[in-house]
Amino acid sequence: MVIVEDNVLIALDLADHCEELGLHVMAVAHSAAQARERFAGLRPDAVLSDLELGAGPDGADAVRELRAELPEIRVVFITAATRRASLERMMALRPDAVLRKPVRRAELAEALGVTLLRPSR
Repeated sequence: MVIVEDNVLIALDLADHCEELGLHVMAVAHSAAQARERFAGLRPDAVLSDLELGAGPDGADAVRELRAELPEIRVVFITAATRRASLERMMALRPDAVLRKPVRRAELAEALGVTLLRPSR
């Protein structure tokens, strides 16, 4: 699993939650550009990505790039976004799950469990 989240504290918290669930977090990135660099050559089974990553490309862009290399990757978006255009871009990628911020541990556990148990695309 890889994580894309621009807020460093939230990213660390998400990584801790994932590891407590027994998932291996291969890398964490804080922007789409950093994701491109840090995830190069990795073959994660899932990505947990914030939608809004500050200035520049967003989480939808990061996921699109990952899916170009790994079409079977599972996608869980976390977001506080409310803008219709952003949400439509996210949903066009057909994520396996979408969680609203703030994310509770139980919600994350359920979404990741269901997502990772689902048959590949």
